[in-house]
Amino acid sequence: MDQKYRFVTVTGLIDQNNCSVKGLNDQERYQDLSHLDFSSFNDHYHHSMIEVMNHLGSLGYKIVSQHSNKDNTQTIWLQKELKNSG
Repeated sequence: MDQKYRFVTVTGLIDQNNCSVKGLNDQERYQDLSHLDFSSFNDHYHHSMIEVMNHLGSLGYKIVSQHSNKDNTQTIWLQKELKNSG
């Protein structure tokens, strides 16, 4: 079965400059990140969730749901439709 979407999650506190991003592929992880202080070791961005979400939006991701966690963090699910090559 062909995978039509890639899903990523962003988890963190809205107003703090530290959030984690899970699900990016290697190409996306290193694409145009020179303006973000990014550590691929633990997939944490030391920027606000809003900045990271804007960056993901520029890569073609759209928000599909949002969840508030018990520790007051937010987890946001995003998806991107994958284009068929050719």
